[in-house]
Amino acid sequence: MVGTRTEERLLLEIAHLYYEQNLTQNEIAGRLGLSRPKVSRLLKEAREQGLVKVLILDPHADLAKLENELAARFRLRAVRVAPAPALDDMLIKQAVAQEAAAFVPRFLTPGDTIGVSWGTSLYELVRVFPALPLPGSTVVQLNGGVDNANTRNHAADIVQGLARRLQAEAYTLPCPDIVGSPEIRAAFMRDDRLARVLELGRRATKALVSVGVPGPESVLVQAGYFSAADIAALKAKGAVGDICSRYFDINGRVCDPDLDARTIGLSLQELRRIPCVIALAAGLGKGQSLLGALRGGYIDVLITDAATATAALQGQVSTSQSYSQTCNKRLFPIEKI
Repeated sequence: MVGTRTEERLLLEIAHLYYEQNLTQNEIAGRLGLSRPKVSRLLKEAREQGLVKVLILDPHADLAKLENELAARFRLRAVRVAPAPALDDMLIKQAVAQEAAAFVPRFLTPGDTIGVSWGTSLYELVRVFPALPLPGSTVVQLNGGVDNANTRNHAADIVQGLARRLQAEAYTLPCPDIVGSPEIRAAFMRDDRLARVLELGRRATKALVSVGVPGPESVLVQAGYFSAADIAALKAKGAVGDICSRYFDINGRVCDPDLDARTIGLSLQELRRIPCVIALAAGLGKGQSLLGALRGGYIDVLITDAATATAALQGQVSTSQSYSQTCNKRLFPIEKI
């Protein structure tokens, strides 16, 4: 408590002048005939006595809480959560792409080999990615593309667009993403150029991927790779999401070995060995997709939207008693960025 009423009134007068009338400590000192250090001491005393309470209204506090909880639960190196602007899938992806465009560059360094998958979120990211010259760097496609010319997020566009912004060399995979049989895949893999590009992807120092969801909006559906019946069959096998067209279940395990054997590109196990995997998970209905990817240990740095982050955390809590983590890759401390 303040010692006397006179002292209390002095503390309150100084507090009103400083916090409400925005006078400087020097101005208060001149008005009241005090020294500036004494004004500073009395302001501190007013706070300590409870006469002044400072309330910080941080509009991003809830987002920071989501970021910290995701990082802690899944041993992520860094997380950025963007506010979900509306129940509009494309608007959400564009908001996450804007967030990623400001966040991702700090993880890239000259000389990097950056493996890249494809998808709507990555297409939007490349559209807004800043010019960032990285001498000696390379951008390489991690999985085959789609052959539908009307699909605007074609893999080569993403690889070449990012390479231009980084002033890097670009290596694409001129082959389909999924073929009809393991034998056809094996025939593609005998091509020397494809083998060299895939080996370059395996030696990537960074990877930039997106988390997909099996549904009618999937690029693979739009491009004619999957029918509605194919998607239903995938879901019946437990598929909740994909990275690099490798479909996994809620615990991050490959859910369709036959499909996996017909997919051209890095496997999930090979992806996991890349030192820093940066993932975008954005859009409606991706909570389980993100949760499966996190449980599989495929992500080091995450950029997502608030709704997806919340859904993934809620899913983790609701199934935590039955869940045992399948990968102990993430052993480094949370990075404060």
